[in-house]
Amino acid sequence: MSKHIQLITNLQKLTINKQLVWRVAFPPEVVTRMKDEHVQTCYVTNYRGADFYLYLEKYRDYFGEFDTWGFSERVILNIIEDGLITWENYQDQGPLRDLLRIVMNSSSNLDRFF
Repeated sequence: MSKHIQLITNLQKLTINKQLVWRVAFPPEVVTRMKDEHVQTCYVTNYRGADFYLYLEKYRDYFGEFDTWGFSERVILNIIEDGLITWENYQDQGPLRDLLRIVMNSSSNLDRFF
């Protein structure tokens, strides 16, 4: 198992066990500056002294089979330190989507509606 997957799995476990708390956040400028992509559903947590941002990004994508442009989305996890992205992962979409689902469920406070 790669270190990226191990990290994502660890964040999943810590979040499920309420040892890691995520909060809704505006994406930092370093993520949105000079990009055409649209960031939505952004969360942040601090883990071992580093700020982890997890967000859903919509971007324009070319669909060659249909010779047209459309929108796709990907989940991105990154570490931002001193206003700079020091690490980023959007390759492992299965585990990242699972992490996003877990984070959304843990931070939504749905119980307040029951």
